[in-house]
Amino acid sequence: MLNIDVAPLVFQIFSHEATIVDDLNTEHVVTLKLNINTRAQLMVGWSIALKLHQIRIDGIDWHSTYSDPDGKKHQGWHRHRFDQRKQRASERWPTEVLNEVSDRTQFLIRTLKEMDISLNAVDHGSYDLF
Repeated sequence: MLNIDVAPLVFQIFSHEATIVDDLNTEHVVTLKLNINTRAQLMVGWSIALKLHQIRIDGIDWHSTYSDPDGKKHQGWHRHRFDQRKQRASERWPTEVLNEVSDRTQFLIRTLKEMDISLNAVDHGSYDLF
C-alpha cells in the first residue's frame, strides 16, 4: 500500500518495496515506483505510471495520436497495459476512465482505481507530497 494524499501534485515519485514469492517458492524484493505528473496546466499533459525496477508495467496518459495493438488509430486517453512478450507496458488501449474529469484530485482517484492501486487509509504523517 502506498500512502498518497490526493492533494494537487506536480511531479512526484513514490517508492514501495514488496516481497514476492516466485513459482519456485523463492522470495524476491522488488521496488515499485508510482510516477505522477500533473504539473501541466492542461489535463492532456498529465500522466501516471507504475514501474517495476524502472520498467513501466501500467499507466495512463494522453496522446494526440496512437495505435492500439490491432493497429487502429486513436486519439486521447489510453492505458499502457503490460505485454508479457515484451516484459513492459507497451500496448496502448483506449480508456474512458477520464471522461468528464476536470481536476487533479479526480484524475488521481480515477486513474488509481482503474489501475487497481489501493491507497493506505492510515495516515502516518508522511507529507512528502507537498
